[in-house]
Amino acid sequence: MRATSSGRFSVASPRWPDAARAASRRSDRAAIAPLVYAATVLALSLSYTLGRMLPLTALARLFATPRMQRAADLVTRAAPLPQGERLAMLLEGAPPRVLALALRQRYLALALALNIPGNALVGGGGGIALLAGLSGLFAPLPTLLTVAIAVCPVPLAVMLLGA
Repeated sequence: MRATSSGRFSVASPRWPDAARAASRRSDRAAIAPLVYAATVLALSLSYTLGRMLPLTALARLFATPRMQRAADLVTRAAPLPQGERLAMLLEGAPPRVLALALRQRYLALALALNIPGNALVGGGGGIALLAGLSGLFAPLPTLLTVAIAVCPVPLAVMLLGA
């Protein structure tokens, strides 16, 4: 307690030094990082699962606008095919290097797409996961492992470094 100019006493609020306050914030961030990581993996997995459940015919109808007829035709041709034949169909007209490599190493491409800055332009992480599920080219367990590994660098750094 301290006396004020009017002679009354007031309770002074405790003031932490800046270093102690910053350390407290870092520990708060480090404590919440596992929760943020788990929520991110859960949300991306949910988007992937919704994509797996949506029928490709719904996507074909969406693409059936006059300016997207080629995309609608591609989806309509790919819809009844099993995964191996769908991949072969996509590879047959692809440029030999870039697209073929991305389709063959699709889990690595998914991890990179989730981490590339600016992925919000193509729907963000949730949109990318939704399309991965919709494509039918990604098996559930490897996709879950890919998502879990792809989103861990930032929460791991926050937990270890407290940054």
